[in-house]
Amino acid sequence: IDADRDGLRLHHRLADAVRAWDAAGRDESLLWHGTSLDAAAEWAADDGRRGELNRTERDFLDTAIAHRDAQHRAARRRTRRVHRLLALTATLALLATGLAAYAFEARASANRARDRARSRQVAIEAQQLRSTEPGLAAQLAVAAYRIAPTVQARSTLIEATGAEMPYRLVGPTGPE
Repeated sequence: IDADRDGLRLHHRLADAVRAWDAAGRDESLLWHGTSLDAAAEWAADDGRRGELNRTERDFLDTAIAHRDAQHRAARRRTRRVHRLLALTATLALLATGLAAYAFEARASANRARDRARSRQVAIEAQQLRSTEPGLAAQLAVAAYRIAPTVQARSTLIEATGAEMPYRLVGPTGPE
């Protein structure tokens, strides 16, 4: 008795738990779990003590162990599912980032193309006005070059600055 006092105490606690479990119609909420179950399973496995247990006690331990194992499997499945969802979320985030970068680059490219087209259009207008309104043509040539420094805008600007410009002198309006 003294040699296995802890084992006897554990067996008595187990017997009490088994009676309550059996009386409650083998309710799963009354099954042992955690350290109590681990200690009872270890005690029952030592030195063939499983033979000392009655049928109901063995059923209690087997059911509790099966229930614990089922909970562990369910927890592993949930963990795997969460990991898959996290991987999917990370993949979708990377995809969204890539698509956003592509959209920004496409937008910038479209803006550059628009600016080049506007610059060419303004340069054409400057060339058309050079003979009739050289001052306005020079201003348009500068504007075309500022919009986008295209070859056409640069050529129009060089032509506009190389031509003679009529100046208007504003002098005094009345006697001094």
